[in-house]
Order: sequence, then C-alpha cells, then structure tokens
Amino acid sequence: MKLLVYFILLCSFFSYRAQNLTDFNYLGDNYSADETYLSAAISRSKLTNLAAPYSENHTINGFTGTIDLKKVTFKKGQKRFFYEHKLIGDLFMLSREILFKNHNAIYRQESSNLSCGILGWAAWTWNINTPKKNSLAIGFNLHDYFLTSTYVVDSSSSGGKRKSLEPQGYWFTAGPKLVYNRSISKHFILEAATSYSISYWRVVSLSYATVDDNYPKPHFGQARLEVLSSIGFFAGFDYNWVINRGDLPNSTKRFDALFGFRFML
Repeated sequence: MKLLVYFILLCSFFSYRAQNLTDFNYLGDNYSADETYLSAAISRSKLTNLAAPYSENHTINGFTGTIDLKKVTFKKGQKRFFYEHKLIGDLFMLSREILFKNHNAIYRQESSNLSCGILGWAAWTWNINTPKKNSLAIGFNLHDYFLTSTYVVDSSSSGGKRKSLEPQGYWFTAGPKLVYNRSISKHFILEAATSYSISYWRVVSLSYATVDDNYPKPHFGQARLEVLSSIGFFAGFDYNWVINRGDLPNSTKRFDALFGFRFML
C-alpha cells in the first residue's frame, strides 16, 4: 500500500506539465472520443489465505492472463463502461500446472482460490466533473465470483481429511464503483478504480462443501491501478479480496501484476 501511495505522489509530481485528458492522443487518435477498446494482458498472479490453519498450502503463484473491454469518454455527465474477465487465463494456468508440474492438481487439494465467474466483471460509471487534468466517475458494478477454500481437518487419516467450508461457491454481486483518471504527461495517463461488491445470490455451492445457508454472505473488494501509454501498452495491477463476514477462517486475497496492449475497435 505504501508503494501505491508513493507511485501516485510521483505521478502527481510529474503531471504539473501535463496536458488535459481530452487532448490525450492514443495510437494517433483522441483517446476519450467515446471510443471502445479491447485489451489483452499477461499477469503475474499471487493468491494467499493467511487465515487458513496451514496458510503455506493456500498460496498460489503463476502466470495467467486477463482480457478487458472498455468504452472511454471524459465528458461530464457521459457514461463509461468497463468489463474484465480472468477465468480463461486462470484455467490455462491450472491446465499448465496439471500437465507439466503436478498431475494430482486435478483432484481437490488443500488450497484457496478467488476468480471471476463465467460472466465476468462489468461496471457502468458516469463522469461527474468537467475534465482537465483530472476526471472522476461514479457508478455501479455487477460482478460474479468463484470462491473456494479447502482445509485439512484430520491429518491423522491417510492423506488427511479435507473439508471445504463457508464462505464458498459461485456468487452474483453488485455494488458501487469509483474511477479516477489523471494526465501524467502527453504520453501517459493514470487510471485508478475501486469497487465494493455485495453478494445477493449464491448460484451454486461446491458439490463437496459443508454448506451453511445461515452463514453471512461474503462481500468483495477490488482495486485497480493502471498507467496507459500513447502507443498502446499499459502496466498496472489488480487487487481483489474477500470480506469474510463470518467466523470461519478465510481471508483470501489476490494480486495480479499486469502488462498488456489495448486495441481500438
């Protein structure tokens, strides 16, 4: 978190000579002229669940990927759209693990996982200020999440007895979203976004989980920081975490460092 604060302060220091956001040219065209963009990124991902009794078994590191779609405008009162999907990249990482590293990974292991669901993460926001070097937009998100946590509860048995506990399953969520943009220079702009998602429906539980329908529904937090260049490349990170509202051990967090390219459609 300190690194994020220092980075934003550094960007603010260099942006005193920056142009207005509406003058930012992207691949030779105006970036904010209500255009639609498709992005593909490679990500280095790390997932942890430090609340787990054996948290070392709940750490996942690896390369995966993400795609996103966004419609961009900075004009006051106009609507923006953002869509992100991680599941395809996560399935590729799992397949690579099963084929080349650990054939037993196809079976249930002691681990935790957090990813988007089948539908992905979508958000609509509306610009609330007249853009100069800064732009602020507020709106709402509609997300879906796959959440799993499996623990060894009886190590005396052969291989250990495993149990998947609440909160778990495939969730539909909704909540507020905030997006901030700042011009850094004629070649770079910064985008920071945060979301809070409240679960309203568990579509399905894990078939092997211990289900408790009275357990408080989880909430989810999300933060994203990105620096976009005028030649199409961008770098940044996604940070997603579970807000566990019950007393069972689950504090799953996911950090994705991103590097990708954005295409104008």
